[in-house]
Amino acid sequence: MSSESKMAKMASCCWTNELVLKFIELYQAEPLLWNPRHSQHKNRNAVIDAWQRIQVAMNCQFAIAELKKKERVIDVHL
Repeated sequence: MSSESKMAKMASCCWTNELVLKFIELYQAEPLLWNPRHSQHKNRNAVIDAWQRIQVAMNCQFAIAELKKKERVIDVHL
């Protein structure tokens, strides 16, 4: 297993309820990520910037790919 795979696996194990709630709050604050009618929804740079803001607010604990994965998992369960 590559070191990147190990890190991703470790990160996915570290999602506490508190972190999930913080992530949901941060994600909701970025409507361009979840609202297809938002004027910047298809602007790749704006979307990347939004994910980076979430990553920074979560103290860089997770890679953006891990945050996107968590968003898909949460979306399926809602």
